[in-house]
Amino acid sequence: MTIRAHAKRKKRKLPASYTTIDELRGIQLISRGERVSRMFTSCALDPESQYNLALFGPEGGLNTVIYDLGTHEWKGQLSDEQGDILDVEWYNRGPVTAGSNGSISVWSHEGKIKHKFQAHEGPVVGIDLHPAGGLLASASKNGEWAIHDLENETTVAKFKNDAGISLSRMVVTLVFRCSDLHPDGHVYAMGCEDGTIHVYDIRTGQLNGTLGPRPGAVRSLHFCSNGYWLAETSTEDSVVRIWDLRKASAVAHELQGSSVNGKVRWDHSGQYIALAGDKGVDVWAYQKKSKVFEKLTNEPLERGGVQCFDWGLDGRRIACGGLEDGAICLLGVKNA
Repeated sequence: MTIRAHAKRKKRKLPASYTTIDELRGIQLISRGERVSRMFTSCALDPESQYNLALFGPEGGLNTVIYDLGTHEWKGQLSDEQGDILDVEWYNRGPVTAGSNGSISVWSHEGKIKHKFQAHEGPVVGIDLHPAGGLLASASKNGEWAIHDLENETTVAKFKNDAGISLSRMVVTLVFRCSDLHPDGHVYAMGCEDGTIHVYDIRTGQLNGTLGPRPGAVRSLHFCSNGYWLAETSTEDSVVRIWDLRKASAVAHELQGSSVNGKVRWDHSGQYIALAGDKGVDVWAYQKKSKVFEKLTNEPLERGGVQCFDWGLDGRRIACGGLEDGAICLLGVKNA
């Protein structure tokens, strides 16, 4: 299977303020707030706030928290009956939360529910904002995915094409664990329980192809902003596997991390990548001349464990939640 970036895609020039590899080699703990909760498992930073407002989604039926990373202060809690919050997003300065009861809540910036989609029968394991704006993709554990129009508050498409396939009298039910939308918005990738990644055409719902399988279930996946790298992690090992979608017959890079069953995220430039899990946070940088990934952290940061994280402005900060002591912390470079 080959997935190419959109023909009109142009490489973005990074601002002069963007962190350099040499600067990021000095990544360290910048600040730490007071105890909030150990139960946060999903995190998203609001680009409209210069990535200063963070949304932390908890398991255990607790409230989602809006948090100011600059002051380490709570800005609000979102109370709704969604069960565990399995993923979070921002849309027009308002939160979007995905629940284990199959619902998706769209909130105003004042913290009031604007609309609630009863999107799926199974838990919503992933929500992803379309780059065109106004559309949200969602993935359910039961092998179903959908497209929602946020402006008109309607579900415009729902697909379940390859779930429940009968093989020699045995029904194979596809189980989604996580999702990510390609930065061009034309394909949607699902990490599955069987260790495969299923890639769908966002317009037709058709399965474009599969990647893998690899050992264990897919724990997390994230498209790089360059449009052709897709990183994944597994429940069975601590390796970050990076697929090159231009020639997706084999894994292009394997990065040995510290945490089994960790989560992976690229920064906004696509030059840096981080893994977070029960052993802490590892960070790598891609060296263009040698075409290899250099590990920038000699030892993982926050070695007590990090359950969720997201990159901040200009690749200079990483916000971390779900820490052992229940605090929210910022990793980064000096003068961030």
